[in-house]
Amino acid sequence: MMHIPNTNFHIFGQYDFGSSSDTRTMDGQAGVKYILPVDAVDVEFKLGYRVMDHEFGYFEGFDSDQANVMVDGWFGGLSFDF
Repeated sequence: MMHIPNTNFHIFGQYDFGSSSDTRTMDGQAGVKYILPVDAVDVEFKLGYRVMDHEFGYFEGFDSDQANVMVDGWFGGLSFDF
């Protein structure tokens, strides 16, 4: 996560990859977080984009499209840090 100086904004990103035999998995996300300090609590607003791509090679007898899963899209979140 990288803080943008003189603001309450942060830029974040994460990329995870794994591979074993005929199986491959990838999970990546990037976005912006805004931290609003309120007394003893920080309220965090998050907006970003995430991609998850999984290929499972150990399912015999399945069409390759049925053994592969790809999900991507926008997400938003709200959290409280005490």
